[in-house]
Amino acid sequence: MKKRLLILLAVFCFAGIAHGQTVQCQTSSGAWGPCPLNAPVQLFSLATATATHTATKTRVYNNVMTGSLVATWASITGSPATCTFQVESGDSLGNIINNGPTISVTPSNGTTSTTFVGIPGQRWADQVTVVYACGTYPTAGTLSLEYVPATVDNGGSHNECAIVSAASTNSTSCKGSAGDIWGYELYNTTTTIYYLRLYNASSAPTCSSATGFIRSIPIIPAAASGGTGGQISNEILPVPYATGIGFCLTGGSSSTDNTNAAVGILGVVKYR
Repeated sequence: MKKRLLILLAVFCFAGIAHGQTVQCQTSSGAWGPCPLNAPVQLFSLATATATHTATKTRVYNNVMTGSLVATWASITGSPATCTFQVESGDSLGNIINNGPTISVTPSNGTTSTTFVGIPGQRWADQVTVVYACGTYPTAGTLSLEYVPATVDNGGSHNECAIVSAASTNSTSCKGSAGDIWGYELYNTTTTIYYLRLYNASSAPTCSSATGFIRSIPIIPAAASGGTGGQISNEILPVPYATGIGFCLTGGSSSTDNTNAAVGILGVVKYR
């Protein structure tokens, strides 16, 4: 009975997300209430800026792990150099599961804001932490750091990047600047498996290169001539691509595969 109730709760939560309703979360006390989506997280509060610090892992209700790091430096002296924030993400138990990019910072009295874009492996993380370190630390001063998640927008319309395969590697640029992927529809009218290979790139990717490569998606073939295979995926939360969105459609799945696909693959990549 308990298992059935948990399944029902999960279904209701996902239904709420899909229809823009308030999603319910359970607190540490066991009570249920609205999830505090996009609430700022205080990582450091007047921490000494003269040594390495690792923030306590804190839950963030924004799975795309994208936002701003707002740093306030006070009473900084000395000549600090090569200072960084290393953003790390964790699972629901607090285990570190992925390191994000290292962000260069300069300790200087005042408040600065730096945009952080999580790498694809961080988008489903439950918790966030930051490691502050310098090659040369300030001789005195404090650091306060707040993480402000970007707004998760599930509404509005999406663009569609058409897939109509030719007997080539089908290199295509869908968007030449930062964007989000919201899913895809893939239809395979051939009896051979082919692969949609997604790239984080500002122009049509070089299919034989791994530069910007993110992932390969197998496109299920038709069971027999005259049929259709494929799959459809719609993301509840978008997958951020910081540079741009492009794809190759090839005969192999590796990050450098340059084998031609065939005519007969149709579909769209959904993006914004």
